Amino acid sequence: MNIDSDVFDTSLVGAAAGRSNFQPAIGINHDGRAELFAVSRSGALRHSWRCACRGGWSVMTTFRLRAAFTGNPSVARDATGRLQLVVRTRGGTLLHLRQRRPGGAWRHLVVPRVRATASPLLFAWPDGHLEMVVPSGHRMLHAWQRSPGGPWSGWSSLGVTIAGQVTAAVNADGRPELFGTTATGHLVHDWWSSHGWSGFHPLQGPSGIGGRPAPAANLDGRLEVAARTGSGPLHAWQCAGCPGGWRWAGYDGLSADLAIGNPALLRSLSGRLTLIVTGATGDALRLRQIQPAGSAWEPFGSLGGPADADAAAQVTSGKVIVAIRSQTGSLLVGAWTATSWSGWRSLGGGF
Repeated sequence: MNIDSDVFDTSLVGAAAGRSNFQPAIGINHDGRAELFAVSRSGALRHSWRCACRGGWSVMTTFRLRAAFTGNPSVARDATGRLQLVVRTRGGTLLHLRQRRPGGAWRHLVVPRVRATASPLLFAWPDGHLEMVVPSGHRMLHAWQRSPGGPWSGWSSLGVTIAGQVTAAVNADGRPELFGTTATGHLVHDWWSSHGWSGFHPLQGPSGIGGRPAPAANLDGRLEVAARTGSGPLHAWQCAGCPGGWRWAGYDGLSADLAIGNPALLRSLSGRLTLIVTGATGDALRLRQIQPAGSAWEPFGSLGGPADADAAAQVTSGKVIVAIRSQTGSLLVGAWTATSWSGWRSLGGGF
């Protein structure tokens, strides 16, 4: 195995599988440079990174792996400043990669054996140690670094099966919280307490929720989560005195005939939460809070397109980086600052 380049012998070849809910992953390197990862239609894992080069992004590079992949990769930065990534093979195993040094080449890590039935989640705790959550049949499994930058545990069960990909955000007191949707159309969440994970519980509110929820922390530390329903996207936020501790609302003017994708939610440069969702016409739609941590939102605007999948977004170096797949299968990337939007740039096709 060559660990000084993007060449690995993993011997993880599986049968073909269908693609759905495509979403790229964006990692932020230790020096603030964004790095973009996605699985192509042929099952290749590919990446591109910000650079001092023409167009601002490197050529889209394929990790030369003896495996074919499916679903969405998940990336996080560990306590040593290195990015780590997990992705599911078409055979249902996991591939785990880590940079050899911050911002450098990649190497293959041994992951505890597990059969993944949907895309995994990798996220960082405030102290820098990482945790992995993987749907596996009728169980939701997790493994974690025993210390920041240290070895990994074996797999333990979190209980209930989630219909799609699990997502995570960190509360103001440093406790992570997981979100997912069930096959019966309910949003569920699981939070860390002093005794460990609480188990997944329904977040009191509407039913008919599907897809991949998108959580983020408000400027005041309260969590907010956006989710897709048959009548358009909804959002809920932590609310003292509200039933179940959460309050639900829709987004004015954003109905199901306008917004069809799973939302992305992040706190942007101004401290306001920003929602990005694919519209029925193929445009990527953007909405922002009027005030940081407020309940009122601006009317939606368009970032252009045409897109046919879910967006990913991250904040770094004074910019919000957005990536999305076009209707022709190209991976598009753009950025906005406090004053301007760059427009889309194609990083190549085959997605």
